[in-house]
Amino acid sequence: MGHACEVLTFRPKDTKQEIEAICDTWGDHNCDLEERGWNMGCGLGTPIRWKSDIYESEAAAREYLNSTFGNYSQTAVRFKEPKKKPNLNSAKIEDLKRRINEYEDRAAALNKPHYAGVKSASVKCKSCGAVLPTAYCGKSYNNNCPVCRADLRPASTLEKEVSYRDTIKKLKRELDVEYKKEHAKAVRAGYDLCWAVACEVHC
Repeated sequence: MGHACEVLTFRPKDTKQEIEAICDTWGDHNCDLEERGWNMGCGLGTPIRWKSDIYESEAAAREYLNSTFGNYSQTAVRFKEPKKKPNLNSAKIEDLKRRINEYEDRAAALNKPHYAGVKSASVKCKSCGAVLPTAYCGKSYNNNCPVCRADLRPASTLEKEVSYRDTIKKLKRELDVEYKKEHAKAVRAGYDLCWAVACEVHC
């Protein structure tokens, strides 16, 4: 038993009555029907709380609404939807995507069996002292000691992986900033107000 949670979004032309009907249908299809006595007419179970808050984007509205789950508050807020789609393929955005992919590939390469195909016949685990034949690297074990599960790769490799992961996080933050800039630019050119509803039922 738990909670079924989902944020549903609606277009400007959708009336509150239409939105409530769609959300109630969602509730009937996602709730614990046995607990409700197999009654398909209960919908969300509690009325939607229509708030006056207006968020700059659907993503911002979703972030807020996701924080409301847990007490069946059925919260609804509005968000700005640009009339014209934002340019999410600008030169800067494409460059950030390319760099993210590049560092993700580098990090993935470091996760390949490190000692597969090396000249030395064995590798010693610095954690438990187990001596492992490199001929079995990539077969019965990869980069973790099969005895104590410690990472067998050199410290320099582990440090490089951490550095790559940190760079990926930094680039993704920069990418998110660029997405928000383009969205804001599109909103300034004109937008519609749409509803987002946090629907939650017991399941």
